[in-house]
This record gives sequence, C-alpha cells and structure tokens, in this order.
Amino acid sequence: MSTLIDAPGVYDGLDEEVYHADPVPSGSLSCTWAKQIVKPGGPAKWKWDCEHPRPPKKEFDLGHAAHKLVLGVGAPLTVIPYDEWRTKEVKAEVAEARARGEIPLKPAEYEQVQRMAEQIAAHQLAMSLLDGARHEVSAFRVDEQTGVWLRCRWDSIKADGIADYKTAVSADPAEFARQAVKLGYHQQDAWYCDMARAHGVTDGPFRFIVQEKAAPYLVSVIELDEDTERLGRRMNRQAIDTYANCRATDQWPGYPPVVNIVSAPPWAFETPDTLDPDTEQELLDLLEGPQS
Repeated sequence: MSTLIDAPGVYDGLDEEVYHADPVPSGSLSCTWAKQIVKPGGPAKWKWDCEHPRPPKKEFDLGHAAHKLVLGVGAPLTVIPYDEWRTKEVKAEVAEARARGEIPLKPAEYEQVQRMAEQIAAHQLAMSLLDGARHEVSAFRVDEQTGVWLRCRWDSIKADGIADYKTAVSADPAEFARQAVKLGYHQQDAWYCDMARAHGVTDGPFRFIVQEKAAPYLVSVIELDEDTERLGRRMNRQAIDTYANCRATDQWPGYPPVVNIVSAPPWAFETPDTLDPDTEQELLDLLEGPQS
C-alpha cells in the first residue's frame, strides 16, 4: 500500500520516490513547483509537467550519486563497467538498473563522486553542518491563508540550522550569488526555513554547501542575506496564492492573451565600432551559432 500523508508533521525515513510522487491525497505544493509556478507562463507549464512526467535524466545522476555518498541516504549506486553506453546491450543494462531504483554510473563517474565525498569529509566547516544532523527528512504543513498543503525535503537539519548540498560548475560565492536568484535558491531558503519554524525544528540559518563537479572539487559554504531571503519569501507567497487560485478555478494560465510590445536589448543598437568583445561574440553566436 502506498504511503499517504494526512497530517502535518515531520517524517523521517520517508522514501524519496514516495515524497516526489506527492503522498498527500489532495495534492501538495513543493518548493520546486513553487519556483515554476511563479515564472511567466508557470501555471500552464506546471500543469503540463504534472500530467506528463519526465523520465530520469542522465545529467542529474552525478548530483544524486554525490548526495548519496555525502549524506548517506538515497538510491543505491551501481557501476556499469563500460566507458561508453552506446550499444543496445549496455543501454539495456542501464535501463535495468534504473528500473531497480539504482543510479547507474560509468567507472570514471563513480571515481569522481568518491573523490567529491572525500573532499566534503575533509572540509571542517561543511562537516560541522552535517555531523549530528538528520538527513533527507520530509515535512508537510497546511498554509494558513489558503489551506493549501505544502511540502519540503531537507537535505540536512538539526537544532542549530539547515544545510543543503549543491553540486555546481563553480562554488565561487560571487558566482553563486548570481545564480541563486536565477535558480530560485532564495525561494528554497525561505520555504525550508518557514517549514522548519512551523514545526519547531529549528530557527537557525539556512546554509548551502556548494561543491564543484570538477577536480579538485572545491567546496564553499554560503548563506544568503536577509534581503534575499525576504525576496524569496515574497515570491513563495505569490506562488502559493497563484496555485490556490488555479486549483479553485481549474484554470492554469500561460502567457497573457495580449499583444506584447518589446524592444531589442541595448547592445542591438550599438555600432560595430562600439561593441566590446563579449557583446560582439554574443551577436556572432546569435547569427551563426556558438563558435568552436
């Protein structure tokens, strides 16, 4: 029998697949979906994605595998002992591993995530956030203003705060700051903190443990400032209200049905003599495709 959640609370040991399948009978909103809904055209895209689930993507395997080794929770890893996965036989082996709920990895990828986990283990600050914490914990609550069920799954949580492990191309804090709003990390920060406070688990800060996916697998620990977290909380409020209204009306709008008058970006009006090299390359990419 499938696990069903019919009471708000914090649930240790809830299977990851059960969580992502949404165990709330009436449906619940996760932070991932809130980030989608608040975007232009988001409700319509959310509705489509819910009705047309996507198969697992290979590009997510590395991050999931690293999570498994760093946090000790998650799908088992299995090494497919071939450097290339092009033949029918190997593709069938990969598919069988996925069907068993495993994360298939090439030998080099398995070695990579092992090295990544070793770097985390050697990082004193990161380990201070992870040691003694509960990992992959699910939580559910009902939004007081709309009656909508909300859910989240903390990577790592304990009395003095929350930690979330991210793999990235760059762990440079300045680069992370630029990416955080684009990827909705400020919404995740506010969403997870609000859930923790609602259940009295912690009133502590939310920290990101960010690790690069290329050697030497550098690590940084990053906390968003209060203004950025407040921005995320405002966007979450908008997402919850939009979701509640869409459910009540069964209307999931895309882009507004109006004529949109737009202007070209400023660089389009510049003459070739005034273009800087980066802008010139951007124009070339648009006209001819990326340069090799």
